[in-house]
Amino acid sequence: GCLNPCDNISPWYGIECIEISFEKYQVTEIDLIDNNCIGSLPSSIGNLTSLTKLALADNSIDSTLPEEMSNLIELRYLNLENNLFFGSLPSAFKNLSKLSAIYIFNNRFSDS
Repeated sequence: GCLNPCDNISPWYGIECIEISFEKYQVTEIDLIDNNCIGSLPSSIGNLTSLTKLALADNSIDSTLPEEMSNLIELRYLNLENNLFFGSLPSAFKNLSKLSAIYIFNNRFSDS
């Protein structure tokens, strides 16, 4: 079968889910702080519309922030500190009305 991050028998490390209907789950939290993550943050992150927490601090993620992050309308907590993110913050972040905690220090974001 398909790999399921919300599998009750062997859930994925750092992933929290809620059951929204019988055997149908949505990812609500990703917490991979200091987990030696490398590479980029994929645009498909925007598909996780029930995500309330995204914690990726203290890794080596080297990319821009995808515009699709504007789809994370339930996001309340964002921690991207101590990575290699660059570029500017997506302008759509201002539309994430539930976002109350954002930590982005020690990256390479531009001021624009």
